[in-house]
Amino acid sequence: MGRKSNRIGRAGEDLARIRIGIREGMAARVTRTGRGHDFKAERYNPFTGATETTYYEVKTGPNARQTPLQKQMQEELGDDYEVMRVNLPFNPDLY
Repeated sequence: MGRKSNRIGRAGEDLARIRIGIREGMAARVTRTGRGHDFKAERYNPFTGATETTYYEVKTGPNARQTPLQKQMQEELGDDYEVMRVNLPFNPDLY
């Protein structure tokens, strides 16, 4: 992966982290994870008393594909795994 691709991916992940925080709410804890997904959002459900977890894989651009490991994680986690596609609202070449 080239330097430009790394910059675009990192910018997309930064934007996605903000969107995940907004979507999950103020009480959610969003952290970077290891292989197979980029972020994990944990939030406490006061009605059930359980902690709910959703895993997010961020893809930047229309042609970005999942790796075999990411596809496997999506199958294993089911509804608790989300692929978030991010289109950058700016030109990353300027930064």
